[in-house]
Amino acid sequence: MQRAANLVGATRPEPSTDVLHASRPPFQALKHPLDRKRIEGQPRIFFGPIASTNALLKDPVDRDRLREQHGVKAVEMEASGIADATWMQRAGYLAVRGICDYCDKYQNDDWHRYAALVAAAYARSVIERMASDRPSARPEDPSAEPLAMTPPMPYRGVGTSLSMLTAADHIVDQLAITRLHAHARQRGRNGAWETARQLAEQSLALAKRSDQPLLLAETYRLLADTALHGLDYENAKLFYEEAARRFDALDLPKDASTARLLLVPLLLQFGHVERSARHVAWLRTYLGRAEPGTEDRSDIEDVLRLADAAQESAT
Repeated sequence: MQRAANLVGATRPEPSTDVLHASRPPFQALKHPLDRKRIEGQPRIFFGPIASTNALLKDPVDRDRLREQHGVKAVEMEASGIADATWMQRAGYLAVRGICDYCDKYQNDDWHRYAALVAAAYARSVIERMASDRPSARPEDPSAEPLAMTPPMPYRGVGTSLSMLTAADHIVDQLAITRLHAHARQRGRNGAWETARQLAEQSLALAKRSDQPLLLAETYRLLADTALHGLDYENAKLFYEEAARRFDALDLPKDASTARLLLVPLLLQFGHVERSARHVAWLRTYLGRAEPGTEDRSDIEDVLRLADAAQESAT
């Protein structure tokens, strides 16, 4: 960043030029809110929704409303076209923007170049740490094994702050895990469950490193699916239980229910009636609270009948 700033004259402006004003008259200057994660003189990375508009926003009241109602972190004017195009192609995208003003009447160009430089540096750090695909020896062969994911390589570019690298790691890991999940499920649909299992194990290692609870729970569910279809029933039981536990901790009952719908019959099949009891009780409670039109209601009722029959046989 330092080298690039010298080339384009985009050095970080003086702190005295970063002035926050009140949203309503008399628009007095305010003290910036305390941010314990901010490092003095360094960029601060935020993750969240970015609003897109076709007109310059210079109304702090509208800005505050967007923040309060939609959790918006910034407002920009270019990414909506990308959003439309990727939505039509069923693809994902990541918008990286540099914040340079407060969407009010005091807008100026003091921070424009520096904000653009920070956004470019962050985008570069993300790209340079992304997992890459190993070239296939037979790209024309549709039966060839899927491309393997290589681990991200550490990058310590000139002037790149540790906070920026940490933020880049977070989003790169998320993209890599999501991609591995897609590869694994595709291979599973094609019957290659051993390959699917290997890809799921790769994603588990990344998910543990990235400390992203939802992705970790989804990865355990994927591992359970691959173990079940690969006839590795012991690991399937363990992975479904772990997935259910993690979905419970995240307060995601629908996902927890889906895991238990596969776990309970598996436990009962191998005579683990007592081990299944708490999961059966959980499903009964969930069914009692669920809406009448719940999509998996009939599946839950089937599993509960199976559990009741197994309990009667055991007694």
